Amino acid sequence: FRGKGAALAQRDDSGDSDSGDSESGSSNESSDDDDDEAALEARAAKKAKRAAAREEEQRTQEAARRAEAAAEAAAAKAAEEKRRKLEAAAKMAAEEEEAKRRAAEEAEEARRKRAEAKAAKLRAEEQEAKRLAKEAADKAALAKEKADKERLAREAEEAAASRRAEEAERQARRSAA
Repeated sequence: FRGKGAALAQRDDSGDSDSGDSESGSSNESSDDDDDEAALEARAAKKAKRAAAREEEQRTQEAARRAEAAAEAAAAKAAEEKRRKLEAAAKMAAEEEEAKRRAAEEAEEARRKRAEAKAAKLRAEEQEAKRLAKEAADKAALAKEKADKERLAREAEEAAASRRAEEAERQARRSAA
């Protein structure tokens, strides 16, 4: 009876109560049936437990896969964000460099223009000085020419006066003789 009672209790736990003849006798045959049934139920319970464990394992693996995919997506997003930030920083640095280059070019151009203006002013001053010097030289040449003419005229006048005096003196001597 002890084995039979344990088998019945086990059957009641599992919800299988379709055996009506198990209560009728206590023969060895019914006891073997009960043992077989208990073994079957134990195997079924083991199978169900294994199936449940497999399902749990699958759920765990799926959750791990989802977590890994989420981590990869987050890492990819962070890498993309970092790449964008680096690109923006590089672009800003390039723009800054270009602005510096343009400012240096403009400063150089301004220096060049100032130097050209200074050189042009010096050239103009030099040309003006040359013009004034030429003007002064021309005036001096004219003055010399005028002075030369006046000297020649005076000399000619003096020579003519001297000749007249000599002639007058000769005539006066002739008259006196």
